[in-house]
Amino acid sequence: MAISAAQALQAQGPPLAIAHAFGNRRELVVRALQAGVDVVEVDVWFWGGRFWARHERRLGFLPVLLDRRRYAYHGLGPWVLPLGPFYIRLDLAPLPLEEVAQLIAGRALLLWDAKGSHSPAAARRYAHRLREMLRRLDFSPYVMVCGQDWQLLETIGEHVDGVPLLFTVETPRQWEALLGSPSPPQGLSLHRALADEARTSYLRARGIPFLCWTVDDQDEATRLLSLGARGIISNRLDLLVGLRSISAA
Repeated sequence: MAISAAQALQAQGPPLAIAHAFGNRRELVVRALQAGVDVVEVDVWFWGGRFWARHERRLGFLPVLLDRRRYAYHGLGPWVLPLGPFYIRLDLAPLPLEEVAQLIAGRALLLWDAKGSHSPAAARRYAHRLREMLRRLDFSPYVMVCGQDWQLLETIGEHVDGVPLLFTVETPRQWEALLGSPSPPQGLSLHRALADEARTSYLRARGIPFLCWTVDDQDEATRLLSLGARGIISNRLDLLVGLRSISAA
């Protein structure tokens, strides 16, 4: 893909079609690329000095992952044991971020969703490792990073050049914190329930691009695009494929 993540966020073209959590498993990456999405979203944990693609939390040093079943957007995957509202999964074939980047290189952009909270020291290690990995893969222009740990994003901004940073805003309290921020963010990953005329007018007036998640209904996608959403994050590849026609309508 010739266009960079920064250019894609600011472009005045069709909305970005973003495949939600399709970067978390190898077969899902392939499906998203075959569908022709613009961006593949991946959940990222920093563990053992490396970055790993998965939504689940790891149980200490055991090769066991835990998550709520409602977060298994595309099925539970292999080596899984359901436990009521939760499930555990053996982490027998962990997916490093380097592999995800190599799979999508030249075919899509990457939306890196940073999971977990980080102390200042851990945030610096995270940023340094991210910078090293992106330089090694020559992938910096094609990544945008979002997350709810805004301090981590600010630390990344201090150490990594050219990577757009999007504050994730899921709750009214986070929105109020955003209004009190001394400087506007480069962009937002905004929960669809918060996307109303007042909030989106605020963002449009300040030139802050925003992506909306998670949108699996066509009417909702139409509403959000009418409010100025730069991209739609969805679990449905068919909805993403049809975004251009929705935008035109």
